Amino acid sequence: MPGKNGRRSQIAATKSREYCSGTSIVLRFCTSALRLWDQPRGRVNCQGNTPARAKCGHACALQKSLEQVRSRRVCVLFDFAHAPGSVHFSRLEQVGRFERVVIATVAAGGGHLAAAAALEDAWRQARPGDRVERIDVREFASALNRRLHKDGYVQIAEHAPELWRILFDKTDKPKVAEALERLRRLFPSSSRVKFGRYLDAVNPDTVLCTHYMPLWTLSVWKSALNRARPPGSTVRPVQPGKPVLVASVITDFDAHALWMDACVDLYCVAADATKARLVARGVPEENVVVTGIPISPKFTRRPAMRTARGVLGLQTDLPVVLVLSGGFGMGGVADTVAVLDGASKPFQIIVVCGRNEKLRAELATRTYTHPTRVLGFVSNMHELMAAANLIVTKAGGLTVSEALAMCKPLVIVNPIPGQESANCDFLIEHRAAVKATRIEDVPRKVSELLGSARLSRMARAAEKLSRPNAAFDICKEVVKRLHGRT
Repeated sequence: MPGKNGRRSQIAATKSREYCSGTSIVLRFCTSALRLWDQPRGRVNCQGNTPARAKCGHACALQKSLEQVRSRRVCVLFDFAHAPGSVHFSRLEQVGRFERVVIATVAAGGGHLAAAAALEDAWRQARPGDRVERIDVREFASALNRRLHKDGYVQIAEHAPELWRILFDKTDKPKVAEALERLRRLFPSSSRVKFGRYLDAVNPDTVLCTHYMPLWTLSVWKSALNRARPPGSTVRPVQPGKPVLVASVITDFDAHALWMDACVDLYCVAADATKARLVARGVPEENVVVTGIPISPKFTRRPAMRTARGVLGLQTDLPVVLVLSGGFGMGGVADTVAVLDGASKPFQIIVVCGRNEKLRAELATRTYTHPTRVLGFVSNMHELMAAANLIVTKAGGLTVSEALAMCKPLVIVNPIPGQESANCDFLIEHRAAVKATRIEDVPRKVSELLGSARLSRMARAAEKLSRPNAAFDICKEVVKRLHGRT
């Protein structure tokens, strides 16, 4: 009859084989661990004497096997050591494989960066054992290229919005997008080559894109994985039926054609209308999931309005109008605040200028009729929105999604033609927002809404559209599809 330790070893071995059947390296790990277990309890130290020397070989084999287990991405929980230089094996349990995740984005507007950060936060909370890396693919480009791309978008969108509208409309055709892709392949880019090498090194199981630009490299890189690789290549051989999963996480309520690519396995979209548009353009319905736009997990908590105002030091009995400019401080915020301060109805104003320090400094030096607080970039947007009765903003996908998560009505001012105009139309159609065609109309719109029954109806409409758990839902869907391939 086996002793107590022997019985425990047999049970552990049985569990190991149940969890890890077919994985020989895990069984070797279990064998070394169980041999160590069946020895009298004591320290494992290569420099010690009995019983250390008797265990040294098993401990070294255990460490080597453990490294191999990790390299094959099988997550094993164990409990070692109560003192430096010692090892005590007490428990073995497989909890499932861990994934290598890349979240790829581009710094073209603050929304893409915020969506990527939200996905990273959600994934780390949901699956802390996975390896998650967030990357701006512009980091692989030259400093001049990065500057031109980032500032170019901001300058065109703010100073030549009609030019942006033309570019947006002309490229919003699947055939045009395909032609552009063929043209790009004729002119290799050093930044795309570097991004491909990065993917080779990371060897991801899945790549989540919160901007369409990473798809340009992924399209070539993913197809190359299925072809024969030269000796010494760092790319792992892809098993049939187990390719890298690429997810296109669309950050607006409209799906532009550039988000579509043959390399994409999963589209995560904001609403049913967005899904219908992709399906109408030929994407298989089973590859499109309505998740919402990913926002920070902070927005899953909705503080009471009075509580949020108390935390922020605001007057609890005076309505709050929150004016937002987006992460890069775009839009006619200075003019909007000026005309809003001229309204006769009493309320207090909070202005968030984002990373536009020049705008913040300018507004901070003004004298106001209404109680006004001017802020720069903030990390407590969920509290500011919770404290507000009404939000005056542009129609960026992330800002809108955050407001909807907090059940806040919106007044949309000067949406950028293209994606923001589409977002604005969606909100108006669902009665969660009104549009101020001109900045001069903002005071009247705000005064009419504050305290009205319509404001309450708009808040209820916003709640129906809200998807505060979008980031978690996207992670859940991706993991489900990854595991469905194994």
